[in-house]
Amino acid sequence: MADYIAYFNGEWVPYDQVKVDPHDRGFTVGDVIFDVARTFNGKSFRMKQHVDRLYRSLKFVRIDPGLSPDEMTEISEEALRRNEHLLAEAGDFTVRQWITRGPGSWTHTAGPPAVCVEVQG
Repeated sequence: MADYIAYFNGEWVPYDQVKVDPHDRGFTVGDVIFDVARTFNGKSFRMKQHVDRLYRSLKFVRIDPGLSPDEMTEISEEALRRNEHLLAEAGDFTVRQWITRGPGSWTHTAGPPAVCVEVQG
């Protein structure tokens, strides 16, 4: 598998280094919001609409990712740029943004959230 670069909790890391806390509610009870966008010829398709939908869902479940929608859009576009050298091999990309509530037993005390933007072929 190719060495994709992902954004995870404020850092750019190889995707195989993205590690979720085993006590994270996203892992233990599925307390996570995500969206999946794609590219055509390496260019994102309707990224703003995807991020807007992501943030509507985050608002509904009361998870604050600590990033504005504009920042999430820019991070998503940057993820594509950082992985564009893999485009020929992949054909095109999917871009996944996912945000968990974070570790904790209770919704109202969990955190901080885990925030990831990943690109896959």
